[in-house]
Amino acid sequence: ISWQMIKNSQYDSALLYAGKALQLTDTIQVGTMHGWAKGKALAYNHMGVVYRNKGNYAKALNTHFSALKIREELNDKKGMCMSYNNIGNIYYNEGNYQVALKNYLAAVNITKQYTHDTLSPNYANTLSNIGGIYLTGAQYANALKNYQTALSIFETIKYNQGMGMLHNNIGELYEKQANYTDALKNYYASADMFDASGYKQGTAAAYNNIGEILIRMHNLQEAYQWLNKGLNLSVLTGVKEQIKFSYINLAKADSAAGNYKSALENYKKYIIYKDSLNNEENTKKTVQAQMQYEFDKKETIIKQEQEKKDAIAFAEGKKQKIILYSVSGFGVLVLALAILIFRSLRINQKKNRIIRLQKEAVERQKHLVEEKQKEVIDSITYAKRIQRALITSERYIEKSINKLKQV
Repeated sequence: ISWQMIKNSQYDSALLYAGKALQLTDTIQVGTMHGWAKGKALAYNHMGVVYRNKGNYAKALNTHFSALKIREELNDKKGMCMSYNNIGNIYYNEGNYQVALKNYLAAVNITKQYTHDTLSPNYANTLSNIGGIYLTGAQYANALKNYQTALSIFETIKYNQGMGMLHNNIGELYEKQANYTDALKNYYASADMFDASGYKQGTAAAYNNIGEILIRMHNLQEAYQWLNKGLNLSVLTGVKEQIKFSYINLAKADSAAGNYKSALENYKKYIIYKDSLNNEENTKKTVQAQMQYEFDKKETIIKQEQEKKDAIAFAEGKKQKIILYSVSGFGVLVLALAILIFRSLRINQKKNRIIRLQKEAVERQKHLVEEKQKEVIDSITYAKRIQRALITSERYIEKSINKLKQV
């Protein structure tokens, strides 16, 4: 409903319904329900579109960053592409083309990841946005190439609002080249496409652009008609960006017509709307929105890394405990085995000592026997010597007696 309200330029009602959608999703555990989370991101996206159209770029960025954060958590590639495009558009409106291009290129890279469909509306939108960056740098050939490729996609899928946007962009390109005939032709086509789609904001932009070209072509009477139609529709939709352009173009028409008093009044109104869009406080808030998103994103990454480290530390601690228990158990087994070995050694030592003592006792007995045996042998030997000595003496006596008898 909120998106239909946006298409009808009923922005207050669109905000109301988007807010109700947020309240509904907040009553549910969004993180556990993919569909509801996508719905919440879409509600933020619609709010961002409304805030941008109303010229509140700070709130627009905040809500688009909120949508992007949810889509990143869901890994919703299509949604992320949409968010990056919307964020880039806000920076483009502020004239920060470098940051705008950074977001558009992020959208292109993501689109290539989630689809190979060259007829993707998101892809066409991104090509158109990048073409706008080329246009600001006067790279007309590159800009036109992107615009024509995007236009062919929208023509193939018959998306009137997309075709209206691309004809408007191509018209702007020709206007910058002073090719007013082709510019006017594309602006007329843009008005028809936007009108057919019911997109009043786009129709108002086309009316303003037609009026501006007619001023350049010195057709002031018809220019006033288109510019007043554009202003009335811009006021009806409440889009400050378009109201601002309506007043500056009316001031140009008045100046060309020599109606300097009216030109001054319209220029003053232009300045009022310009200042309301580009005041210092608003710019400061858009920077804060970007910084907050980057901070939240870094915090999320740090939190995820810490959770990963904690999980690794827990697993490592568990592993260390297992190792400790294993080592302790192994140590107990080794100790028990050592005790058994020690006891076995002690027993063997005792046995060996007994055997050694027994062996020593046997050796002593043997030694005693050998000594006794030696003594006996020595006694016998001694007795034999005495006997031989006695036998010798008897023979000597007998021999001596025989000698005496001979004498």
